This record gives sequence, structure tokens and C-alpha cells, in this order.
Amino acid sequence: MLELRSVSHRYGDVLAVDQLSLTVASGEFFTLLGPSGCGKTTLLRLIAGFERPSAGQILLDGEDLSAMPPERRPVHTVFQSYALFPHLTVAENIAFPLRMARRPEAEIRERVREQLALVRLEGMAERYPAALSGGQRQRVAVARAIVNRPRILLLDEPLAALDLKLREQLQLELIRLQRSLGITFVYVTHDQSEALALSHRVGVMNRGRLVQVDAPAAIYERPRNRFVADFIGQCNLLEARVQGQADGRLRVELPGLPVLLDVPAEPGVETGEQGVLAVRPEHIRLTPAGPGEQGLAGQIQGHLFLGAVSLYQVELANGMRLDVQAASRPGEPAPEPGAPMQLSWPLQAGRFLRD
Repeated sequence: MLELRSVSHRYGDVLAVDQLSLTVASGEFFTLLGPSGCGKTTLLRLIAGFERPSAGQILLDGEDLSAMPPERRPVHTVFQSYALFPHLTVAENIAFPLRMARRPEAEIRERVREQLALVRLEGMAERYPAALSGGQRQRVAVARAIVNRPRILLLDEPLAALDLKLREQLQLELIRLQRSLGITFVYVTHDQSEALALSHRVGVMNRGRLVQVDAPAAIYERPRNRFVADFIGQCNLLEARVQGQADGRLRVELPGLPVLLDVPAEPGVETGEQGVLAVRPEHIRLTPAGPGEQGLAGQIQGHLFLGAVSLYQVELANGMRLDVQAASRPGEPAPEPGAPMQLSWPLQAGRFLRD
């Protein structure tokens, strides 16, 4: 449905988007994820038509949008700031795009009623934005954006200003809305958990480029490089070198340690390559030191109780430190600092990544 072909955009000497190509399917919830300044909001503005690409094409159903002004594109945007008209009621805000399109008054009333029900704001039609909570204002902004049924809805950090509980509630609302409407959503966020929770696919951006596009589970479990592993959630990244490979496995060594560890083979990786061993904290098993499956010996350095889980920091003999996440066990004392521990994990939980 939406296709970007080698799109670039400059602000003076700054290259904000760099030769980026992407396709988004009809009805997909696609999220652009990345740190501040990576180019994701610029990309959204290019799709919306607020900016013109310096190079490349943006196509919708095969039609080049480059020369089409924003108001003529079947694309609407929801901003973090809501951008509601303070002097208009909720109903008037939602009706505004329909009035601009000169729709009949009876149709406007019916469509506004439908949108209020869709975003669960029945009974608030006559309120003004100042009398609404942040979450309610965001729902009005979404209702206004979808009232004339755009082909694509662009959402630029729409939940960033809300507190955690409300943000989680509205995440569920957005999933429900997207599924019931079937509109293609292109969502921008720097919040990794939000991207993983909402999306059919996630595109991770860095320095104006897409470094990985995949399903949320694949992004999390099979990051393509060190940047993605480090940016998405928590991940232990240990400097490592490939010592050998056989039977679909790489044997990697860590500096200063006698143990060789096995990880799944990666295409194109050769013996002698330097990189990092990546393993998520929740995949590591922490047991008192002793014989067991492949793993590392270390000592407890610290412990954080986080409610349902606890986070342990363990130092290896070479000075490297790993975070280990485990279920909290009420009534059981946590290991004391200095306690010797064995760290182990399943073969598939470790990955060798290039920088």
C-alpha cells in the first residue's frame, strides 16, 4: 500500500533520512522506533506531506505523492500535543474535517456520534478540551483524525505525555481501534515496550536509516546487530571473538576467561571475527556455583527488588558484569554480595553480533 523508495531528506548540511526504502501493507500497524534525532519524525512528516523529500519517491497504491499537498493526501496525523481547537467543543473538533469537506449536516451529526462511541466518549460531546483529561483529549484527537476515514493514520508519539497506567490503557484502545477500522497505522515512538506491544512490524531507525524491520518478537529475540540489541529492552553485551564453528554453532571466547561458549551460527560470520555475545537478563539462570550446563562462574555484586522480578548484577572473573533477571521469591533471602554463582542459559538464548 505505502512504499518509500530510496527516500532522503536534508535540513541544510544535516542528513535526517538517508536512502531509506520501506513498504507498509494495507491494514498494518507499523511502528518506527528509534532514539531522538534518528529521523523517524522527519520520515512521518515526509509521508504526511509537511516536508518534501530531497530525493526518492513516496508512493501510495503506486501513485507518487511527492507533488500532492498535505490536504489532498488520504493521510491524517495525530500529534503528541493533540492540536485540538480550544474554542470548539469535543463534537465540533471531531466535526471540523467534515465541515471543511462540506459534508451534509445530517451526515456530520451521524459520523460524530459514531466516532464518539468508537473512542468511548459518549456524553462528552459538549465539553471543551480544557475540561478533559490528557487521555480524553488524545481520544478526541484520534476521533477527529479518523472521522473522514483516511487510508493511513500517522501517529507521532501520541502517548508520550501520559502517565504509565493511562498510556497502557490507551495502547489497548489503539490496538482495538486499528483492528476494528482496518486503517493502516504508521506509529512513531522512542518507547521500546510500546513498539513491541502495539505493532505487527517494527522498523528500528538509527542515523536516518532502517537498521532492522521485523515482527516484534524477532526484533527482541533475534536483533541484527549490537545497536538493535542494546536499544531494545535490556541486554547483556559481552566483548567476544569467534574461536571456531561446527554443526550449526559458533564457539566464542570472552577475553580473560578459559570457558568457550556455544551460540547459534550466524550467516557470513567467520572464525576470528570480533563482536559481542548478547544474552537477555531474563534468559540467564542463576544457581549456586557448581557443575552444570555451559555457563560462567561469577559473584553477586548487587540486587534490586522490582516486585514480581528481581534484578541481580553478577561480576565475572575478568571484571565483566551481567544483569540477571529472575522471579522474586517471597520469604526467601536474596543471595548476599560476594556469593559465588553459576550463570547458564539455553543455546538459542545467546547470539553473536557484529558491531
